[in-house]
Parts: sequence; C-alpha cells; structure tokens
Amino acid sequence: MKTILLRTIEIKNFKGIEDLTIDFTNRVEIHGRNGLGKTSILDAFLWCLFGKDSTGSSSFSVRPLNADGSIKEHHDVDVMCKLEIDGIDKSFRRRWIEKIDKNGKYKGNEGAYSVDNVPIKEIDYKSVIAEICNEDLFIK
Repeated sequence: MKTILLRTIEIKNFKGIEDLTIDFTNRVEIHGRNGLGKTSILDAFLWCLFGKDSTGSSSFSVRPLNADGSIKEHHDVDVMCKLEIDGIDKSFRRRWIEKIDKNGKYKGNEGAYSVDNVPIKEIDYKSVIAEICNEDLFIK
C-alpha cells in the first residue's frame, strides 16, 4: 500500500471559494459554522483527483458563486493538489475553463489537466490517479 500525504491544496473559484491555499505540512484543523465552505474544500480535493464531490456524484456544479449564491460569470475554476506519494512529491491540477462566445455569453466549458505541471489528456490524468489510489479510499 502506498503512503499518500496531502501537502497543499490551492483552490481558485471553486463553488464559494474565491482563492484559498492550505498548507497541510503541519497539523491543520478545519472547522466552522454550517455554510462556510468546509465541505467545499473536501469537494475541491475530490474533484481535482476524481471529478466527484464528497457524496460520490460527478454531476455537481463547480462554478464559482457570489455571496448571494448566484453564479459568478467569466471565472475559470482551478484546483491543484500537491501530494507526497511514498516520499515523492507530485502535483495534480484540474481546471474548468469557460468557453465564451464573441457576445460574452457562456457556451459551456472544457477541462484541462496536468501532472507535475505537464499538461496531459483527461484519460491519461485519470490513469495516473488510478495507479496511485482508488477513489473508494476517499468516497464512500
């Protein structure tokens, strides 16, 4: 079994999180009232690695939100996880990039993936992750 340590997570425009970096090299406690983003941090981690949220769903919105809960237009989602796997550092990055037409209207999105800052195709990204661990380790 591999030893996997989460070292840092960088979250930009994921759900209600505008810009957050958490360094897990020391003990970290995440707590607070309901609705402040604790689950969104977990969802960002799981989305980055597996494309799912903490319930195991792959059909949930990652689009950034304004304080009133409305969708924040023209913002790309970006999550990077730095892991230590059996003593070797590795970074995983998943982006959700909005496609905007010439009139400024939202026309869908596209995914972008990288491992150790090297862009790769989604299928290869998933393959690298699958070699490291199974999503069942995190999602029940």
